[in-house]
Amino acid sequence: MSLNRVLVAGGAGFIGTHVVSRLSARGVRVIVPTRHRERARHLLPLPTVEVVQTRPGDPAFEASLVSGLARVEEALHRSVLSDYPFVTEASTHLVQAGGKRFRPLLVLLASQFGDPTRSAVIDAAVVVELTHLATLYHD
Repeated sequence: MSLNRVLVAGGAGFIGTHVVSRLSARGVRVIVPTRHRERARHLLPLPTVEVVQTRPGDPAFEASLVSGLARVEEALHRSVLSDYPFVTEASTHLVQAGGKRFRPLLVLLASQFGDPTRSAVIDAAVVVELTHLATLYHD
């Protein structure tokens, strides 16, 4: 497997710095989001590392995440419909149980470092959540 670009959350921390350094040494493009750019200044000399200042408290950013999560929720409900009533009932039960939807949120957040408007972003968020729901159903 070849990695071209990697986002490392916590990349400015103690362990993250070592991960970022090793990835950079292998020529991997690394994106490190941080609220405090000055705390990641030790990463700036690395040639393949991009330190990105995040935008906490940005109302437009927050609105885009809320909108994205609503689109994920709609797609989740559509995706569990089946020709078999039992499958639809069991799957719908898991989807309607709600939850934090933390996994799709991570997908939406990560997409901000690429093109968050691509329709594939919502598809990826749905797939991640469906995989998680399938593990709950399996248990």
